[in-house]
This record gives sequence, C-alpha cells and structure tokens, in this order.
Amino acid sequence: MKFESARSVFRIITVLIVTGGLIFAMGCDGLFADLDDVPEIGEPDAGEPDAESLDAADPDVDEPDTGEPDVDEPDTGEPDADEPDTGEPDAADPDATEPDATNACGGTMDLEGEPGEPCGDPCGEWTCNSDGDVECLGGTDLMSDPENCGQCGTTCSESEICYEALCQDEFHPITAIPTCDDSPPPLRCGQNAEDVSWAPASRITELVLADSEDEDLEAHNGLATVLESFEDSELLNDTLSDQIVGGQLIYVLEHDGITDLENSDSYTMNFFEGLNATEDVEIDPDSIDEGGHPLGLFPEAVVEDGVLSADSGQVHLDLALFTGGSADEVRTLPIYNAEIEADIDEEASELSGDGGVKITNGVLIGVITLADIIDDINSQAANCDCMENPQSMLTYDETDPTGVSCTLDPDLGYDEACEGGGQICEYLEDNCASFPIFGTLGDIDTIGDEKPDAISVAFRFSASGIVISGVSEDN
Repeated sequence: MKFESARSVFRIITVLIVTGGLIFAMGCDGLFADLDDVPEIGEPDAGEPDAESLDAADPDVDEPDTGEPDVDEPDTGEPDADEPDTGEPDAADPDATEPDATNACGGTMDLEGEPGEPCGDPCGEWTCNSDGDVECLGGTDLMSDPENCGQCGTTCSESEICYEALCQDEFHPITAIPTCDDSPPPLRCGQNAEDVSWAPASRITELVLADSEDEDLEAHNGLATVLESFEDSELLNDTLSDQIVGGQLIYVLEHDGITDLENSDSYTMNFFEGLNATEDVEIDPDSIDEGGHPLGLFPEAVVEDGVLSADSGQVHLDLALFTGGSADEVRTLPIYNAEIEADIDEEASELSGDGGVKITNGVLIGVITLADIIDDINSQAANCDCMENPQSMLTYDETDPTGVSCTLDPDLGYDEACEGGGQICEYLEDNCASFPIFGTLGDIDTIGDEKPDAISVAFRFSASGIVISGVSEDN
C-alpha cells in the first residue's frame, strides 16, 4: 500500500512539473486552456498556425514584387532610345566597305583628265566609268560623221551626208575593202595558201539578175532597165544559169569566223571563184590577192535569228554585158558597195566536217560604175580588126556622165567591114551611136557631184554547203 501511495504521489508531482512548464511556455493566456486540448508531447501542432505568425504564402506588402519588374527599371528587351542602333552603323561614320571618294568619279586613283573635258580623240571627252576612273569616249571621224562634220558640233541636215569633212547631198561613195596593200595587211596576205585553215563555205547554185518589175528590188536594179533597152537581160541570165549549172562559173562564199548558224557575231565572208568542184572545191588562184587573201569579200557579216546579212563588200562577177548575143564574150566586172541578205538552212548546214553552209532566199545588191562598163566595151572593141582596133571607141568624162560619145567615124564604112568580122564586133559597131544613153541611165552618185556615175544592180541567189580543199594548181 505504501508503494502504491508513493507511486501516486510521484505521478502527481510529475504532472504538475510538466503542466507548469507548458503554462510558462504559452504565457498567461494559456493558463485556462482546456487541458484536454494540450497537444501530445513531441508532436508539432499541424492545425492552424498562430495568427501572429508570418503568412509565407502572402508576402509582406513592403517587400518588392519579384514576379514583375519595378516600372522604374528600363525595359531590357528594347534599347534605351539614347543608345545608338547597333544593327546599323552610325550615319556619321563612313561605310567601311566603300573607301572615301578622292576624285570626281568616286574613285581613289589620280584621273588622267577631268570628266567632261576634251580628250585625245576628235570630239571625245573624258567620261567616268564604273571603276571610278575616266576613259576617253565619244571620239568620231570628222571626215564622215554627220553630227560632227569637219569639226565638232557641225551637223548635216537630214538630206545630207558628211563626206570628206563636208556636208553634201546624199550619195553613195564606194567603200574600200581590206587589201594586201594596206598597212598592216590582212593576216592571210602573209600566209602560204597551203597553210590556210579554210572555214565552212557555200557554193552559189543559182544567180539571177532580178527583173526590173521585182517590187522588192526595183529601187536597187537600174541595170535591168538598161539591159532591157538593149535586149540583153535575157542573155545575161541564160548565160549565168548555163555556166553555173555546167560548172564553168563557180562562186564560193567562205564564212571565216562564223561561230553559230543561228546567231553569230561579226565575221569576214570571203568571195572566191572556184575550180574543179565535186564534193569539195578548189579556189581559183586568179581570185586571190596574195597568200590566201581574196580579191572580193564582205568585211563584216553577221547572223541573227538565222538570217545572214553583210554590207560594204565587193565581189567580181562574170557577166555577159553588151555582147550582141554572144555567150562566149563574158567579162568580169566588180560589184561595189555589195550587200547580202539571206536565210541559213540550219538543218542542211554544218560548221564542222563536210557540211558547209546552205543558203536560201539570197539577195545580192550593189553598184557597177559607168566607167567600168565603158572600159569593158572599149576593151572588146580593141580586138575588132574591122574597126581598126580602136582603143577608145567610147569616151567618157566622170565629171559629166552624160558626155558619153562614140568616136567611130560613120563615113569610114565600118558597118560593112564588120558584117563578117565576128558577132561581137558587128554588135558594137551597130550600137556605138546608142551607147551614150548610159549617161542618162545611171542612178547612183558615188562621188558627190549630184551626177549619177554608177548603175545599181540586184541579184537573187541560193547556195549549197561545200568544203574548200585548197587552192588549185591549175590556172
């Protein structure tokens, strides 16, 4: 019993000690708390937190809001307006990729002359180029430029041309072609004919003097009208046709420098007579100036969209002019200021190999001078014994083309003497008095004196492709 009483007293003392400690920890307000609500010793109060404790979920309003930046802070996404735009260089700074300009053309080098000032070429001036430098541009030929005729700024009227530095009524001066007498001479002049690399070529297979009523060529064909007056136009075409088909006349166009059959930059188109044509052709040495350079050519030929065109050329054709019907009396006459326009048959042509260049719908125009025609007639008459071999049956003054005259004395009876003297001689004697008509039938002025001294001529032609094998040893 004593032990039980002692245990009871010990328990009471223990409770009192624990209770007193709790009261002291909680303060006076907790003195009257229900002892049954006292939490179990060693366990935290998981219920409601003390109202005076800080609420960790809601920050004190005096603390800055770390979720949103203070409005006084600059927007770090956009630069301050006072800061330079780092994406574009400051306008005050030079562009580092372009050097500062130091001359009038925007370049840095010393200029040879000031832009706009005259330079070495006639009427030329220094002009800025894309490199920031100057070059001499605008130079011209004062002898032939209608905008600067004789001197810079002198302009010819629309009806005039500039010739020999003078404005004159329009005419057609004969254009010279390159020859081996030039300095320097053309390249082929210094070559052996055997060493020439021949270019693709064309052989003329049809050549016909256009009819005087051919509307497309009427303005370029005064010769047709002249020949009709002497009933020779049909003979000329018949002779051309027979000799071309029979191979006695072989005309060859060599396309020296052509690069493409549809479009080709400027090249030289040479004109030769040929010999011994079969699958290929040999060049007649009589149609060569020196080396491999031809007597006839077109210095600038071009091809555009399959159309061949060339001008400022010269060719030599064998024509039966004023022969009295004799096909054997064919004379070679130069055609000056020659022009060609034709279609190239691309499918039937080949720039390499054995093809050559096939040509269709060709037109050849030019002029024959009255002086050449009269010289040819006189050379024929000089062989006529029945007229005592006159060296100048016809006289001609180039300064007065209408002054053509026959020198035969009708009282000498040449008409009877020439009846058996040969067809050509009889024809010339019979028509000597009629030939002065040439002076009125010229239609081209080539020397600028307003007097026609040449006759225009127009042919239609076609050609097949052929290969040049070399220069013939026959002559």
